[in-house]
Amino acid sequence: MNRFIAYRRFSVLTLFVLSSALFLMPAKAADKPLEKVSVRLNWVPGAEHGFFYMGKAKGWFASKGIDLEIIAGSGSTVSVTTVGSGSTDFALADGASVARGWEVGVPIVVMSVLLKESPASIYSRKSAGIARITDLCGKRVGINLKSTTAAQYRAMIGLAKLPADCKIEEVSMSGGGSREVLSNTVDAAVTFSYEDPVLLTVRGNEMNEIIASSFFKLYSLGLITNQTLVTKKRDLVDRFMKATNRSLEYAIANPKEGLDSFLKVAPEANVDYEREKLARFNKLLIADDASTRSLAACRT
Repeated sequence: MNRFIAYRRFSVLTLFVLSSALFLMPAKAADKPLEKVSVRLNWVPGAEHGFFYMGKAKGWFASKGIDLEIIAGSGSTVSVTTVGSGSTDFALADGASVARGWEVGVPIVVMSVLLKESPASIYSRKSAGIARITDLCGKRVGINLKSTTAAQYRAMIGLAKLPADCKIEEVSMSGGGSREVLSNTVDAAVTFSYEDPVLLTVRGNEMNEIIASSFFKLYSLGLITNQTLVTKKRDLVDRFMKATNRSLEYAIANPKEGLDSFLKVAPEANVDYEREKLARFNKLLIADDASTRSLAACRT
């Protein structure tokens, strides 16, 4: 009987100690309210943005205390403007747009450069006979004046030193130009190499491309934030970057998962196009560093 009483006393004491220890333990990060954070894409959602959707689905942003809102983009200029005003916390933006923002005093910071070279491309169907930039003379070229590719196209033309009598008709367009190229409204168009040129290739068209990086070196897509956020909430910036880098590196190593993560939020997307676009985008990501280590660089 005495042993029974002693056992009960030991059990009650053990339960009390364990309960006290649990009560005194700090709350888990997951128990804390997540901080709402927004990231704006550089363009409409595509497979190249799959790493954000995947990181959110896997809980990698939540593990850093972040409730991530992914906002569809409408161009790098909008990314720069909204981040500069503080209405968006983070964004993807092209380097040329960032530079223009700095010129007019927009308080933005580049945290990481994803594409170290410009993917801008003058593309055409092979039947148009435009294999070199000199072949543009006498042709119609579609450009999107709201896109950074317009300025890059003109830089390419300037650096090419075309003949004085070379006449190129510029045709304004609102998108990447695939419809205009297919309808023969233009002979060539300008956009990023992993977008409309890939779409037309997937549809069975033979394409020619003249790539901007053959004419100049220009940092392209990067992650930006507001100067105030870096100054006052550096911890948040660091947590966001850690979750983003983890997501990006995993997506590069596991492209099918990255693609599937995007398709879950956009099931109506053209799977063949998104798969090929992602493959080309990933090649650009690791063009100068197959180890992907440089992607983890946080430049503030």
